[in-house]
Amino acid sequence: MSASAMSASAVSCASLRLPSPGRRLAVIAGVTLALSVAGCTDFPDMTGRLSEADQAGGYPALVPAERLLEGTQDVAIAPDTQTSLEDRVTALDRRAEALRATELDNQTRDRMQSGVRADQP
Repeated sequence: MSASAMSASAVSCASLRLPSPGRRLAVIAGVTLALSVAGCTDFPDMTGRLSEADQAGGYPALVPAERLLEGTQDVAIAPDTQTSLEDRVTALDRRAEALRATELDNQTRDRMQSGVRADQP
């Protein structure tokens, strides 16, 4: 290997700037300390939170997932879902437009503008 090739590889390795062994040790010590402190937490006291029946009860029976899913529907997007949703949106837009176009009599308008109060029927 030539001297110029060696100096080029030395420059590229020097530019990596790996952390010093002391710095790595400090990071490892910090992580270890944080995990140790997190593991020393007290669990909440559950005394009195469960009824006697719950405390005396056993664990639920394990059953196959297929039995749990019996009677449920497979929900999937059908090929006509997009069309169905667009039709619903169009129908709702028409209803909203019809409601906006509705003329209110003066009594209803005044009642709506005064707000809802408990003493009004």
